[in-house]
Amino acid sequence: MKLCLFCELKSARYFITSFVLLFVLLGLSHKAQAERIVVIDGSLTEILYELNAEKQLVGRDVTSTYPAEVVKLPSVGYMRQLSAEGILSLNPSLVITTKDAKPQKVFTQLKAAGIKVVQIENRFTVEGVFHKITEIGKALDKLEQAEALISKIKKELEISKVKVAKMAGKSGKTAMFVLGMRNGNMMVAGSGTRADEMLRLAGVENPPAGLIQGYKPLTAESAILFNPSYLITMQHGLQSSGGRDKILNATAISLTKAGQQKNLVVMDNSFLNFGPRIGEEILKLAQQVYGKQTLSNSDLLTKVVP
Repeated sequence: MKLCLFCELKSARYFITSFVLLFVLLGLSHKAQAERIVVIDGSLTEILYELNAEKQLVGRDVTSTYPAEVVKLPSVGYMRQLSAEGILSLNPSLVITTKDAKPQKVFTQLKAAGIKVVQIENRFTVEGVFHKITEIGKALDKLEQAEALISKIKKELEISKVKVAKMAGKSGKTAMFVLGMRNGNMMVAGSGTRADEMLRLAGVENPPAGLIQGYKPLTAESAILFNPSYLITMQHGLQSSGGRDKILNATAISLTKAGQQKNLVVMDNSFLNFGPRIGEEILKLAQQVYGKQTLSNSDLLTKVVP
């Protein structure tokens, strides 16, 4: 009788162990099935690559251009003019986007179709970068890797802060960020813009920030008042404005130090992404404006092991 009871207990234990093992294996199998991700916003795309999730990507928006290989993926269009049909055609299981993406009804439709949608607030600050990394880490069950990436970026930012201070010295320079120019009207960045924040981080004073908020058209009188030493724009801003000469010879600019000294700095289109390369972008801008020392590619950002 005791032997039978022992056999029954042993059999029950075997059954429970097998059931638990099967449950674990099924869970692992489900987790092993990689998400099919559509990413919307260039900064999020860079974070996904940093977290080694690029093989799960099946689509991206047109602001996602870095790293270069990502442009090989199908595009779902501009992040503020999305359509549910374009995204659904890629059969994603997960869509990761910032809350800047529009229209909102697209994401309502995607959720109704059974697709998981993660919408992340886009704060244009250093802390905002960390927030995006953390949220993606949660969405992909990669929190440990996300924390390691944040730690790495913090160290890079410490390095950039020291180098910016060394380049700028005691007297900082002034610059205006030009979003673009059309028909002679130039849009410049005031306070509350991501451009203003990047100029600040690079140790460069942005004169319009004291008088205007957001992006506003620049008058000739304002240009003379601000009198920046440099103009900053991005590649697409340069192209839409008609080129360097078009900007520098504009009436409002030709009377400033920047116009007279032909000081126009053109940054990459990802300059204002506020993604994982923020420390590198800060140093690039500071180097372009101050140019007091030459930074090699290896020195531009000291490699930091998290």
